[in-house]
Amino acid sequence: MNRERLLTDAKVKARAMAMPGIAPCAATDIAAPGVNALATLKLAVWTMHEAQYISDHDAKVANWVRMLCAEGTSLPAHRSANSIYLTWKGSFS
Repeated sequence: MNRERLLTDAKVKARAMAMPGIAPCAATDIAAPGVNALATLKLAVWTMHEAQYISDHDAKVANWVRMLCAEGTSLPAHRSANSIYLTWKGSFS
């Protein structure tokens, strides 16, 4: 397919959606993983590493991402993704 044509069609469709009368969807909070998900992901990473499906480096990265998603063990079972995003945004500024 012609990429230029696809891009042009997408721009036309996006501009049509931005016309007056079309409002964006209301923002909703998304439940973020908590302590239970942390334990589940820890077990999954450990199992994959023991079965040699992932390398030591893969396990290290997966554990790092797991801790970022659940932000340690001192969290309640459920949190909103917005609060985690704001925490991440502040740590990279």
